[in-house]
Amino acid sequence: MGTPQDRQQRVTLQRVDSHQRRFNVANARRLIYELNYAVDSKSLAPFLGPESLVPTLVSYEFLLPTTRY
Repeated sequence: MGTPQDRQQRVTLQRVDSHQRRFNVANARRLIYELNYAVDSKSLAPFLGPESLVPTLVSYEFLLPTTRY
């Protein structure tokens, strides 16, 4: 939960998500993961540069122990 100050900062410092922002990140991820561009390449600058975005996708996965037969 955090302190009252932490909760207030989450509200005041949150980024506004928009279609344009998602579009830019999706295009950058496509260049990186499908076309093998380097993250610091000049081709990514138009998508990430103006807002200093990072092309990450946050996800998690629970790993279960594997059974060997």
